[in-house]
Amino acid sequence: MTTLPAMLAEQPTKPVKKFTLVLVHDAGKNRVLLGYKKRGFGMGLWNGFGGKLEPGESFTEAAARELHEESGLQVPLDALHRIATLLFDFAPGPESPDPIFHVALFSVAWSAVVDPNAMVESDEMAPQWWPADAVPFGRMWPDDKLWWPYFMRACSLTSTESDQFLAQVWFAADQKTVLRWSVDAGSAATELD
Repeated sequence: MTTLPAMLAEQPTKPVKKFTLVLVHDAGKNRVLLGYKKRGFGMGLWNGFGGKLEPGESFTEAAARELHEESGLQVPLDALHRIATLLFDFAPGPESPDPIFHVALFSVAWSAVVDPNAMVESDEMAPQWWPADAVPFGRMWPDDKLWWPYFMRACSLTSTESDQFLAQVWFAADQKTVLRWSVDAGSAATELD
């Protein structure tokens, strides 16, 4: 039986909204593809590619669709590897989202991209490569640096299901201050789906 994460157990009636997040990694060049968010939630920050699930869509299908819409890149569904479940809660405030965000984090190897020359800037995201050991944490969501080492370990060539993790992050109403966080390494990423 699955133990409910603290965030969900503490607020059993709070709505949950499902999202995807995809990070493209190029192990050969030790780099990660991020997108600069040009509009909407998270505008002005570097992030992976992703968004809301459409009705009837699986997390994997949504991840592939969002990656294509935001960067022009297409990948086979079986090339997307579920790394983690990220749960985000925001304290009440005028700009704070109400639901808990349940984000399925995927990695995909650059070598799996169908046509690398198809990468384009979209109206929402501007893709750019970053060295994996020099990502711009100061211009990303403040929680990213907390779970990034777990992501990099899970992306390794020897990654196994035990490399999956669950991260929970409680934000202040300003959406910049992390009030509390936890990472449970070894949790199956799909347990909460």
